[in-house]
Amino acid sequence: MAWDYTRKEQKKAEIEELLREEMRSAGIPETALEDALRKLMDSAIRISPPEEESRFMEMIVMNSSARGGGKSTKPGNIRLDFGLLLETIAGGALTLESVNTWWTFPFALLMVLRSLSRNLSVQLTETDAVTIMAMWQAGINNGLIAKLSDIKAYADLHAKKYGRNVLSLADIMHSITNLVAIGSITPITGVADKWKVHEEIRFIYR
Repeated sequence: MAWDYTRKEQKKAEIEELLREEMRSAGIPETALEDALRKLMDSAIRISPPEEESRFMEMIVMNSSARGGGKSTKPGNIRLDFGLLLETIAGGALTLESVNTWWTFPFALLMVLRSLSRNLSVQLTETDAVTIMAMWQAGINNGLIAKLSDIKAYADLHAKKYGRNVLSLADIMHSITNLVAIGSITPITGVADKWKVHEEIRFIYR
């Protein structure tokens, strides 16, 4: 079995370019951009290579039901580690010295998730990054199940700490709708105000 590392590097370059574009749009200056990109790639994005396509012809023997014994190649994996990223941010270990925009990291990762999930109609903003961070903190001691009242409380703490506008419940609910749409959280069945925050989300590629 051989792995296609060239394809892996191509996929990595695609994701890095997407991150650059989103970080620029979020206001990260060029002087801090590459540092931010490296920190995000190192802390939250894992890419494994797909199996190389066979470079030789194979004979496939068909049985009586017309099913072949052909071999399929294994796809590569892209893993978005939201849990590690949000935990690192909450602990103060992931920062940019020249820019006080911690929310850029989860925002950029959400944009990657939006792209990979092909749900490009969802418009993401800083509010969505603050909401996913508040949800993580609200659920960290409860199996990553976040309750609306706790999400609001943590969002208020962020607003006070960073001098940002306070999010209303309507703001938070709009963000929750976006986060559900791109797959970063899931509603709890039968409960109106609780959601499961996903630590890790995986995609395959070839």
